[in-house]
Formats: sequence, C-alpha cells, structure tokens
Amino acid sequence: MIKCFVFAICSLPLACSNDSANEPADAPAVAVIDARVQEIVGACDHLAAPGVWEEISPVPGYMPHPDNEGKWGAAAVVTHPALHGTIYASVGYMGVWKSTDCGSTWVKLNTGRHGTDLDTGIQFDLHVVPGQGAEPDLLYANNWIGVIPAFFKSTNGGVDWDPLYDKSSNVEALVELGGWGNQMGVDPADARHLIIDFHANCKSPRIALCMGESTDGGATWRLFDGPQRDGLKGWQEAAVPYFVTPTHWIYAAHAGIFSTTNSGATWTFVRYPGGTWHLETAGMYYIAGDDGVLASADGGSWTPLAGSHASNAIVATGKEIYTGSQFDSVGTLWRASQSNPTSWTAVPMPTAGKNAGATSLAYDGAHRVLYSSNHRSGLWRMVIE
Repeated sequence: MIKCFVFAICSLPLACSNDSANEPADAPAVAVIDARVQEIVGACDHLAAPGVWEEISPVPGYMPHPDNEGKWGAAAVVTHPALHGTIYASVGYMGVWKSTDCGSTWVKLNTGRHGTDLDTGIQFDLHVVPGQGAEPDLLYANNWIGVIPAFFKSTNGGVDWDPLYDKSSNVEALVELGGWGNQMGVDPADARHLIIDFHANCKSPRIALCMGESTDGGATWRLFDGPQRDGLKGWQEAAVPYFVTPTHWIYAAHAGIFSTTNSGATWTFVRYPGGTWHLETAGMYYIAGDDGVLASADGGSWTPLAGSHASNAIVATGKEIYTGSQFDSVGTLWRASQSNPTSWTAVPMPTAGKNAGATSLAYDGAHRVLYSSNHRSGLWRMVIE
C-alpha cells in the first residue's frame, strides 16, 4: 500500500542520534538516523506556489496490465530522511524511481540484477534506509503480482535487487504461491530486523495466517503463527505488521488490530474495525483506520479520533496530520492539527475516477512539500502553507 516508512540502521558500537534541534521546524518525526548520516537540503527550484497541486509522475499516464483491472499508476512515495529533496517512488509495472529535486526530474533505478522482475509487479511497500557516508541507500520492497512475488532488497541504491528468499528457503517451503509478499515492518532501531506477512496462506505446521521474522536483513527467516480470531482464518488483504519495540509488534488488518509483546508467541485482540498503515510521531502512534484515524500513546490501546475519516494513507508534518483513501473517487485528503486532531478539513485534489485517492503520503519538511501517490491518477506534490 503505501504508506511506506523510512528507517535507519543503527550499527554498534556507535550510538544512534536524533538531535531534534537540527531538524527542520516542520519535519515529521522519523526513526532514529545513524549519527554518521549527514542531513543535507537539496535544491528544489521548480516548485509551484503554496497550495497548488502539481503532477510529477515518473511515468506519465497509466500502465496497462491485463491481470489488474487494466491499469495502474503511482503505487508508493517515500521521502529520504536525511537528503531533503530526494524522494523515491514506485510505478506499477515500471519499477522504482528516484528524484533529487522534489520530483521535477526522475531516474529509473532498477536497471541491474532482477530489475526486469520488479517491472512485472507493483511495489506498494517501499522502505529506504539511508547510506552511511559514501555508502548507497538500502532499499526493501515487495513485488505484488510480479513473476517473483517475494520481498526484494537492494544494497546499492536500487540498481540491483535480490529476493529475500527462494525455493531453497523455509519461506517458500511453508508459504503458498512462492511466499507471495504482502507487507513488511522494519525495526526503527535496526534495519536488519524485519517482520513480514504474506499474500498467501501458510502450510502445516503453521496456521494459515503465518508471518516471518528476520534479524539478519532477510538472509534467514523464522516463521511463526499470526493472530487467530473468527473472521481471521488466512492471509489478509493489505494487512500491515509493524514495530512498537523490537518485541512489541502490531498487526493491523481490516479484520482487526492485534498486538504481541513477545515477538509473536501470543497475540491479543485490540479492536475492530481495523486499519492498515501506521504513523509514529511526537510520542504518539496512529493507524489509518476503517472507521477513522486511530490514536495510541503506547501502541496497545487505540481510540478513534473524533471527526476523522476512513483512510489507508497517513503522514504528519510536525504541525498537522494528513490522511487519504485510495478508494476515494475524487482523491480528497483530510488534515487536522497534531496538537488537537479532532477537527478535520478537506484538502481537495485534482484527481478523479476509480481508486483516485492516496495510496501513500509523504512529507519533506525542509521544502514543506506534501506528496501523494494516487493509484491510477498519478503522483502529486504540493507546497503547504
């Protein structure tokens, strides 16, 4: 889906640092950035006036595909946490792209190993880990409906990609459809620590809804049973696993919100209706929920925010929260103050049609640019007031 989150690796023995005094005033809270990653504000010289939406799709128009209702466009957008002005985006059946000027120009990344395999799928789930010093960024992505439907990893900034498991792995042995990847969670404290769920059922001895954990960047996997409840008998569309702590995880699905505090050994049902994408900022957790935005101070107890709307994409600017739904036929976003998110205002977009709403949202605080990937209606940016 999309909303995709940006995490940074924290390699011992150097400590991680998150000096808020050095962040742009309106920067959203992000996962800890390694002290060796320098923040740089790049040039974005071709932005429109505040409040004006601009389409910046890497590949203008829509991509035809016979197996997915005919067309697909922008799938995900992610801002780089250290290089402000740099964004990554995925386009259905056209791979992963990068811009260093807020989306005015683009370079296609997946031109090397397994690059053509990514062009057969959709990368709804895209994660960017900033490189240290001269090192390239590390990227993780799913490859929904692709020839190889596994999760992929790139260690050279998106040029070459490798699946995180193959036919010799326990994942393909115990998960149907080649371990078809659904969504991934990346530990904010250690980008080698991953949890995943699948777009396929699992086989015995696992229950149908199983998940995977890796502590070595996907080299090896531990499979474990996901939550069990009436109506939750197998894999769940668009369900998202994510970290609260290294051992406290959330499984957010349309069938409900579930929590584990012991790395998946046991699960607790939290609430229904459920939701999908999440956001952590300023000591609060949020889920884009089916009955509105859900908020939590501890990742355990969730409360719907009054006046909020059903959504599947969410982002914070440091002052405001923006949400959207890809199923909105006119693509309207909604915003509310982070200090008192109970009054929501519509933010119209110049998009229309089936699935014209946001699949993911991102924000660049240094340039005050809000990004929205809108499925069949393309990728958009707007400087906010």
